[in-house]
Amino acid sequence: MLAGAETRYSPIEKAALALVNASQKLRPYFQSHAITVLTNLPLKRILSSMEVSGRMTKWAVELSEYDIQYASKPAIKAQVLADFVAEGVTLCDKNDEAWEIYVDGAASKHGAGAGVVVKMPTGAIHEIAIRFQTLKTNNASEYEAILAGLTAAET
Repeated sequence: MLAGAETRYSPIEKAALALVNASQKLRPYFQSHAITVLTNLPLKRILSSMEVSGRMTKWAVELSEYDIQYASKPAIKAQVLADFVAEGVTLCDKNDEAWEIYVDGAASKHGAGAGVVVKMPTGAIHEIAIRFQTLKTNNASEYEAILAGLTAAET
């Protein structure tokens, strides 16, 4: 997480800082394995340049003890991405046997409650009102209403 002045770093400085932080936290891995950094930023050129700021020079020295290779991030072709999205999408017909459950919950200083409406595939509608014995938040009331609706749909 960036703090203070780090939030104003350039994208290349943020990437270098992330790499330095990763090398510090994962030091045993960096020491025993070759590391390949995939990035579209010119990290290798900037870190090996003599005309960079003091902190970048410090980071370059710190990272120089590891076997780090820099490679361009491969571009995703538009068609490959479209094919991937198309594979993940499954079209299904509307299920006429579907149950519909509508829930709402509310809480105040006077108590908490929830309402549930269950519409069955046959067209029958069940309405359920619940008053909770203990005080709950609005979210907790709605979650309890969902559970009550599922229980009602199950029976």
